[in-house]
Amino acid sequence: MSRKRQAFSIMWLLLLVAAFSLTGCGDDDPVTPPEDASLVTGVVLDAQGAPVAGAGLVVEYETGMRGRPSTQVNFTVPAAGQVKLWVMGPCSEDTVRVLWDGPAPAGELMVTWDGRDQDGRRLPDQLFTVHTLTGGESTSLEVMLMLGGDYPEDADPAEWAVQATSDADGRFSLDQECLALGHVFTRTDETGQVIDSYTIPRRLRVHAMHAGHPAAHTDWVDVDPETGAAVTLNFSR
Repeated sequence: MSRKRQAFSIMWLLLLVAAFSLTGCGDDDPVTPPEDASLVTGVVLDAQGAPVAGAGLVVEYETGMRGRPSTQVNFTVPAAGQVKLWVMGPCSEDTVRVLWDGPAPAGELMVTWDGRDQDGRRLPDQLFTVHTLTGGESTSLEVMLMLGGDYPEDADPAEWAVQATSDADGRFSLDQECLALGHVFTRTDETGQVIDSYTIPRRLRVHAMHAGHPAAHTDWVDVDPETGAAVTLNFSR
């Protein structure tokens, strides 16, 4: 099936999570700049200022978008046959989630993605690519998944597909190449007409979660494309 014949559209919606009271500190705390200045780097500390190892880090983008329950994937199958629909993340060739793999009838189909990976872990804000393979022809489309910004106070990093983990010194780094900062994407309708376009701001905050501490996050910080950013997170207890 050619790209022209396959009407493949994604209406991305935002995942809704309950709001909790989170604590953290801004980027005014001193953090040693990374050797690679393009990184977003930081350190995670406990209430006494000691480094915390094993904290899971995820990024939230300042988009102003509101959370919604799920992400729907709509696609058209011109003739009954085998169809595969799968999701891939940035900076990796690994499949994040298989949404459909098997026979499908001809016509319009819809799959609801609950924002989890293949192991059932929740995914953080990020730009993903949805691929479809039908009749030997493949297409792909980018989709931005958003959680709405709040993480449960008792969030366990083992239950989330975190983007980084703090080391024995409490330090972590995030490669800008693997983040959606500054990415411009467009949404199209089933005929391929552009509905609108949007640029992800180069402004984010980092959330930290740990089994032994309530979740915390930084203040909003601007990330320079060349010099990156440095942040500190403090667990309240």
